[in-house]
Amino acid sequence: MTLTLFASVATSLEKEAEDELRKLLTLSMPMKRVAGHVLFTPAATMSAAVLACALSRARTIDYVFVLLASTTLSAPSSAEAFSGDACGVAPLEPGTSSSYDDASLQRIYTACAAMPRTTWEAALALWREFCQISDDQIVAQHATIAEHALVFRSKGKRGGRGHSFSSDDAKRAA
Repeated sequence: MTLTLFASVATSLEKEAEDELRKLLTLSMPMKRVAGHVLFTPAATMSAAVLACALSRARTIDYVFVLLASTTLSAPSSAEAFSGDACGVAPLEPGTSSSYDDASLQRIYTACAAMPRTTWEAALALWREFCQISDDQIVAQHATIAEHALVFRSKGKRGGRGHSFSSDDAKRAA
């Protein structure tokens, strides 16, 4: 299972969280620290059950998120137009009720649509393991809910200024 995760931690505890994660997990890539978060990739050999148990022992982490998709919000150069074909996913038709006329929103939509099914399955398996090890019986029961009946929260981050859309628009595109 290969997933990129980011842990939400109290600002100023990023170094402590990084040290703690290094002790609890086998990592496949170096960690990255940003204000309030630590980005990390556990070794692919770690099962969802082992990873969930290890992360549940962490004391410096508030939440763990799975990075399912990421993309740039602007074209690589001003002369280059965005094409959804880059990911093998056709862009939505402009002007339709479900279109994203803004090229940056189209990029978000395309990146999410191109997410490999195996990534989704690994993220879902990790979520189910977290549910199963919960002390709360109601939460533990959620591990058996059918995939089609689940609803997940989308957390989006957009960097910089000058975008013609809000963070909520970005989450809707995702």
